[in-house]
Amino acid sequence: MAKSKKNPPVQSLSPENYICKKARTLPIYECLVNEDWEETGTASVLVSRIHTNGNLTFGMYLVDLYCLGIKETLYRFNNTKSEYLEFIEMANENINTIKIDYTLAHNIIFAGNEYAAELGFKPHKTFTSLTQYLLEEDTDEVELIDINCGFDGKPMFIKTEFVPKAESERIFAQLNRTVGKGNYNVILHHEDPEFDFDEEYEDDEDFDDENNNRHNLMEEYNLLTFDERISIFNELICNELNNMTEDEIRRLVILTDSIFFSDLCDQEEVEDLCLRWSSDVNVEIDENYYTWESLGLESKREISLKEQDEFNELDNLVETQSKKVKKRLEKLRKKWGNIPYLDYVELNYLEVTDSKLFKAKIDELKPKLMNYPLFKMDLHKNKAASNIDENDMIDLLNIDKLFDGRESISPKEMILYLTNKCFTIEARGNKNEIEAMYILIDDMDLDDTIVDMLNFIISVIRINMIRNIISEK
Repeated sequence: MAKSKKNPPVQSLSPENYICKKARTLPIYECLVNEDWEETGTASVLVSRIHTNGNLTFGMYLVDLYCLGIKETLYRFNNTKSEYLEFIEMANENINTIKIDYTLAHNIIFAGNEYAAELGFKPHKTFTSLTQYLLEEDTDEVELIDINCGFDGKPMFIKTEFVPKAESERIFAQLNRTVGKGNYNVILHHEDPEFDFDEEYEDDEDFDDENNNRHNLMEEYNLLTFDERISIFNELICNELNNMTEDEIRRLVILTDSIFFSDLCDQEEVEDLCLRWSSDVNVEIDENYYTWESLGLESKREISLKEQDEFNELDNLVETQSKKVKKRLEKLRKKWGNIPYLDYVELNYLEVTDSKLFKAKIDELKPKLMNYPLFKMDLHKNKAASNIDENDMIDLLNIDKLFDGRESISPKEMILYLTNKCFTIEARGNKNEIEAMYILIDDMDLDDTIVDMLNFIISVIRINMIRNIISEK
């Protein structure tokens, strides 16, 4: 008797695979764009397709027709019409959209993309990997419509407050390479309609000069060859940093920016890392320096201002290596018990004052503190932790893994996370990773003094990386 053959199980496609393989078979439902796209040079284009069940899959494309092409793109898969309308309503909070036919939508998106490609700018990675498949192939079958790109015949970069300084300089450098200095325009634009750029800085006489000087110097360095840049680097670095003048340090930092961007980094990999590490920018940072989670308490509670001061005083005593640390720890343990933060502080004190006891203490506390973020970072930092493997090191680069399940982290935790991440990257010797950190830090919701400190750390790391490259030649 012949055995019956069972049909193999049907494997359903993931939303991403469905879009890549089948989205173009769905009929167009409607296309939208902001009504002022021609005047502003920025188009928010939505293209939707309808499934047989009446649901919609759609893509949104933010296109800079003046310079950068497809800056952002997102998609929604198999949404009900009510979900789709909710999305449209939310999108229309800040812009007025109008319906257009697919041919115009297609031409706006691909005209912006082609213009940016001529200038050396790549589209958003999600467009390349996914959302392009929500559009028809860009072939002669789609009627060609003439879409104006650039402004008055030149590229124009619109610099908003949301573009980090490092990123804007990379855009300037790319424009200098493709069209040349003086062959593009730059305008400053603030998203807040009540913001007046000139008024904001009219009392700061040095603002324009400082930024213009930096921009001009960056352009000067970017036009040099790699060997010429390295020659200037060697001239500047002949003195140690602490013996250099303020102007020499400024020139060295800008030169380092140019060398990393032009010679050492894969910009596509840097962009990919920025996307993968976007949680660093988006994480919610608590306004309090000490929180119940950062202290390692088992239940949620507010930490009063007086209690904040008590922990701050303890930290100050540790920094000064005061002999009062032990008594203060004992007093706080009577109030709080043996909470993880007090163990962590004790270890920091012993590390400086009693290395033998420190090594014994860190081994004793490992079982208790292995899931405590501050301890995990210190464990990796200290040579006493001989059993840290590559996976643990990589986990320390991921804020979601390190602070698993946390809704927010304290400023102290954020500072320690970022500094530890910088030094971990330095140990790995990955130039793309340190460049991504340099870009991301300007986007973080941190005090200016903290940002300056972190930028200084990264600048020193990058300078040392260049030194190592030179010495290996």
